[in-house]
Amino acid sequence: MKLNGNDDFNFDSKRGVFNSVVQLTSDIFVLAYSGRSSDGYIKTFKIDADGKAVTENDSDEHDNKHGEHHSLIKLHDNTVILAYYGEGGTGSKGGYVKAFDITTDGAITETAVKRFTAGTSNYNKVVKVDNNTVAIVSTRSGAWIETLDLAADGKSFTEVQEKQFDTSRGLHLDLIAGESGKFIAAYEGYDKGITNGNGGMISTFSITNLGEITHEAKLKHTTYYNTHWNSLV
Repeated sequence: MKLNGNDDFNFDSKRGVFNSVVQLTSDIFVLAYSGRSSDGYIKTFKIDADGKAVTENDSDEHDNKHGEHHSLIKLHDNTVILAYYGEGGTGSKGGYVKAFDITTDGAITETAVKRFTAGTSNYNKVVKVDNNTVAIVSTRSGAWIETLDLAADGKSFTEVQEKQFDTSRGLHLDLIAGESGKFIAAYEGYDKGITNGNGGMISTFSITNLGEITHEAKLKHTTYYNTHWNSLV
């Protein structure tokens, strides 16, 4: 199969790492990634039903200083939420969460931004809790989980609660929503109560619709380092 008559579709000729993509409508897709100079970009594409033609609809260099470790979700309707490590237009690096309004033809408008942590914030993963609440896991000094509410007008975020669930490590994070307010994280962590406590970890959480977090349990499923690139379903 050919895309636009070529072997592939080159959405950025310079650089494209830390990619995260979501489907907005039946034919509009949204991509966040780290491009030239490690800046943060968000783009929209229309993909034909047969998958053979891709059209770039809009592009926004949403962080012209830094943008890495992107995680993007559709929250509802035309709203997408992005968590990443960058500067957020403030001049100070940290973990940022942004909201974007995407029209049905793919036009991008940034509507809200908030720094949820100062300093490094790697391996960010954002998931939906409900139509106005998100949860984010990230690697800082250890592993953290945080909930934030998006205002009804989509123009601001409010932090609800944050918890550290691994005090020593917390690399290569993944986070998914289960059923009935249950959430599961996989990562490379450390449990000081276990001999040679480094290894692959699973942590489970309950999160209410108000964003209140309870860390329910932790399981070490493999020993030693190098439990990289975790992915949960």
